[in-house]
Amino acid sequence: MLSVTELHELSVTRLREATALFIAKEYSGSVYLSGYAVELTFKRKICVVLNWEGFPETRSEFNGLHSFKIHDLKLLAFLAGLTEVLGTKYVHAWSDVMTWSPDDRYRRPATLNADHARKMLAAASHLVSNL
Repeated sequence: MLSVTELHELSVTRLREATALFIAKEYSGSVYLSGYAVELTFKRKICVVLNWEGFPETRSEFNGLHSFKIHDLKLLAFLAGLTEVLGTKYVHAWSDVMTWSPDDRYRRPATLNADHARKMLAAASHLVSNL
């Protein structure tokens, strides 16, 4: 299991890595890691809502919990009870992040520009810091 603390530390680490990639003008990687940081944050929130000590990490830990072995940010937000707050208080950041997909890891380099990566990184940073 990844503890709530570990999930938070991982999300902050992924943002730091996304920032390093942005500085290096590796925008596709920066966008991917920014979205992944948000995914980890939502999974941390799910743990809080469900009063879990941690989020399943291994195949065996997911036994009986396959519904939670997902990467879809909209569904994770729903499971974390964040749909309303994302649509009101964090609407701008959420609109920049919600189109992220784990399939973004397959994007070819140079398919995203600096502006898109900057918005994604800023939005992800805002959500990770405030949720």
